[in-house]
Amino acid sequence: MRASPSPGPRANARIALGEKGAEIMRRVLICVAALVLAGCVSKEELQARHDAAMAEIAAADDQKCQSFGAPGSDSYIQCRTSLAAARAQAAALAQPPMSPPQMFPAATCRPIPGSVGAVSCQ
Repeated sequence: MRASPSPGPRANARIALGEKGAEIMRRVLICVAALVLAGCVSKEELQARHDAAMAEIAAADDQKCQSFGAPGSDSYIQCRTSLAAARAQAAALAQPPMSPPQMFPAATCRPIPGSVGAVSCQ
């Protein structure tokens, strides 16, 4: 009599985790692989992506502000300035606040009268 073939490692994982757990594990592995591969981007490629994103933002701002006036007009310049200021403010709010450096008062130490080498600090 011949034994039935044992299920492979994937089937064993599905049995242990269930179908939903196996799907979650598959998605986690895909995310990990994507993160590992994201580290393979060169500085030049990152700069190119940044430049493209900035050009896209500038084009959208230009299109929006042209409804206020022709490029170079006071209303157009004011629109572009307010959009840039709003974007800078949103970026600043997205950053965690910096805590001020902790300042502690200097300790005052005095020798204890009648003792050798003992000090009292406050």
